[in-house]
Amino acid sequence: MSTTPTQPSRVTVPRACLTILLAVFVVELALMLLLEEQLGRLSAVTGALVDAALLSTLTLPVVWYSLIRPLRASEERSTTFAESLLASTADAVLTIDENCLIQSANDAAETLFGWKRDELVGRNVSTLMPDPHASQHDGYVQRFLATREPHLIGLPIGERPRLQGVHKDGSSFVLDLVVREMVIDGERGF
Repeated sequence: MSTTPTQPSRVTVPRACLTILLAVFVVELALMLLLEEQLGRLSAVTGALVDAALLSTLTLPVVWYSLIRPLRASEERSTTFAESLLASTADAVLTIDENCLIQSANDAAETLFGWKRDELVGRNVSTLMPDPHASQHDGYVQRFLATREPHLIGLPIGERPRLQGVHKDGSSFVLDLVVREMVIDGERGF
């Protein structure tokens, strides 16, 4: 039986903004009606400060429940979805930063290379390849970043090369390599 993962739900920003706007309007109207007599006795600056403080205090729960809480829940669902997708794939998946340091590894990568995830993260990815590629790997990445010419990074799937990988025990094995560039929040990775 095959199950299809569901897409994480998305909070609609216009709906959340309208909810907040309505809540602010209702709270402000209530404050002005209820406190009109008291605010009339205060100076204009003090009245404005009291009004702003009460408005902020009373609208905070509305903002939390209508915008922040759903966005946080959506982010958690998206993270869980991505993590479970990576964990369930049969292919080894590693991510590295511009400095060639491993940022993440899935279960299949642990099995293929013989390293635990916490041993891989922070280690240069060249650890997983034999020489001469290991000693030249950082230069390959820098060349790609400077020229944008695809050698290994960005090759079409049908042109992926068969290369040697190195297991933790030192043995080598053949692997098919696919490398893609990604930019998340302005940070480049592969």
